[in-house]
Amino acid sequence: MMQHSNKVIAAGRSFKKAKAFSEEVDNKVVPQLIDVMSNDQYPDWLKEVDICVMCIEQKHPNFIKFCFQHHIHYIDISPSYESLSQVMVFDELAKKSQSSAVIGVGLSPGLSNLLASQLSNEMHQVEQIDTYLMLGIGEVHGHDGVNWLLYHIQKNYTLMENGLEKQVKPLSMVRDQHFIIVLANERHIDLTLPTNTSCNIQPT
Repeated sequence: MMQHSNKVIAAGRSFKKAKAFSEEVDNKVVPQLIDVMSNDQYPDWLKEVDICVMCIEQKHPNFIKFCFQHHIHYIDISPSYESLSQVMVFDELAKKSQSSAVIGVGLSPGLSNLLASQLSNEMHQVEQIDTYLMLGIGEVHGHDGVNWLLYHIQKNYTLMENGLEKQVKPLSMVRDQHFIIVLANERHIDLTLPTNTSCNIQPT
């Protein structure tokens, strides 16, 4: 969150964690306490914020509505359609308060969609674009990120096929996939991924 004074605020339900994070970055951010899940009970300092970057998935739209009511621009990294659709409900309110919302700001969806769009613009003909996201290579995921993965791993999803929506079961579209990953060193790693997906990593 960024205030008029150009200060960056790190806020969450645990002031202790926010303060610890502030100390990690040499106190360049201001720690604050806030519970975005509360019902419109938000601190007064929030009304002075210009931009809010939401890093957790919203359970209800109260906080989003509050942002638009107080001319706070809203950025959301959530990948869930259910969560993002809550933002779109307040389109008219956002226009009235001259607030902006940027949703789906993350790796996937987000960067992956931009890359797919750029690819399709540079190709003469595109029938289908499949995007894959590899997790579990040693990075640390937050609690909400792990919960989201476990919740959606066996949940049906929707694809657009020939302009029509199609319901698809997870892990039902098994096919061989070949990945070429360019590394900055001379290592060569060959491995086979689950569900008959092969990965070929080649050195530069």
